[in-house]
Amino acid sequence: MATPTPSQGLFAPLKSKSTTISQVSSFLTSALSFVQDEFEPQTLQWFSLHSPASSSSQAFWIFDTSASQEGVQAHLNGKAAEALIANKETLFDDIQIKQINILASKVGLKTQDSGKVKKGLIVLFKAKDGKESELAEFLKGPAIPLIEAEEFTPIWYALNFGSSGAPKEFAIVDFFFDDEGRQSHLKGKVAEALIASAPELLDGGLDITEVDILAVKVK
Repeated sequence: MATPTPSQGLFAPLKSKSTTISQVSSFLTSALSFVQDEFEPQTLQWFSLHSPASSSSQAFWIFDTSASQEGVQAHLNGKAAEALIANKETLFDDIQIKQINILASKVGLKTQDSGKVKKGLIVLFKAKDGKESELAEFLKGPAIPLIEAEEFTPIWYALNFGSSGAPKEFAIVDFFFDDEGRQSHLKGKVAEALIASAPELLDGGLDITEVDILAVKVK
């Protein structure tokens, strides 16, 4: 049976305590066991991430997708979320959980190959007032054939934040086999087109963070 297309999800920036970086890495790696289909069949993809940069080594993320709001709520009520909250006081300085709308996606890996992706990017940006729909349409339309042509980009998501109206905050979250693929993507046509549209569509520039993948579920 074909995997449903992801349409909703959660984006959770996490900040470890300065003394718990290694413990948080271990915790977010082991949390993969809580989101397997045995417990969360509606969680389609799930990633735990860490910034390798020394200046932001306390920065972690959880990013996950579902095909419906029901799946998001099931994840929020699941074992992974329960474990995260249980460890909040001992491991983390800050936990944020943001609901996302997935505008477009490319998931070009089979479950058995999910462990091959090692690197990622989180790219945050904002639309200018009145340009929210135009930016969303670019990500849902012209960007798709460009990203499909990138063999070195097996997993890609375009999303915005919020549950109603026309959200101003957007992101691209994508994953790669290695840093060579990541750097090729940063020099690719999607990045080029987004940068070219910045004066017209974007309020400010692109906030780009390179991340390492700690654990991943893909179905």
